[in-house]
Amino acid sequence: MVNEMTNRDADKESGYREILEDIKSHLAQLQFGSLEISVHNGQVVQIERREKKRYEKREGANLLVRPVDNHVNK
Repeated sequence: MVNEMTNRDADKESGYREILEDIKSHLAQLQFGSLEISVHNGQVVQIERREKKRYEKREGANLLVRPVDNHVNK
């Protein structure tokens, strides 16, 4: 009985770690936008990432261009 509980707890802990790694990965890839975590009955069931692309109009140009971001690590 104790061994069964220990295995269940270990499985749960492993699942939490996997979810946290997924969340960290999505956040690391996100520059502008949001990360939504859906929970049902106390458990994470979905992670949704919405990313925004921003454009600005350059002076004297008829086109919109993406601004240069010098803070992005490549």
